[in-house]
Amino acid sequence: MGKELSKQTRQNWQINAFLFLSAILASLSGIYFLYFPEGFMGGRNPLYNVTVIFNRTTWDVIHTWSGVGMIAIATLHIIIHWKWVTKVTRRYFSNEKRVVNPVISREQPVIVQTETQQ
Repeated sequence: MGKELSKQTRQNWQINAFLFLSAILASLSGIYFLYFPEGFMGGRNPLYNVTVIFNRTTWDVIHTWSGVGMIAIATLHIIIHWKWVTKVTRRYFSNEKRVVNPVISREQPVIVQTETQQ
C-alpha cells in the first residue's frame, strides 16, 4: 500500500489491539466460569471437574491477569487521550450553543458548517 503509519497511530493501534485481546480473554474465561461452575453442591453438580482446553486453575489465572491487563491498558489509553477527554468535556458542559447549518449543493458533496452563538 506504500503509506507508512505515524508513530502515534501505530502506538494507538497497538494499545487498542492489546485492550481488545485482554477483553476477549476476560470474556471467554468469564463465560467458562458462568457455564462450568465450581462444585459445592454436595456432589450433585454434573459439570464438576470438567476440563475445557485448560483446567479450572488456569482459567482463573487467565481471567485474573487479563482483567488486570485490561484495567492497566485502559488506564494508559485514557492517560494518552486525556487532552481530548478534557476538550470534549468542556465543550459538552459549556454555555455556548452550537447551530449546525448544512449547505447542500448539486456540484459538491454535503458540507456541514458550524456557527457558535453566545
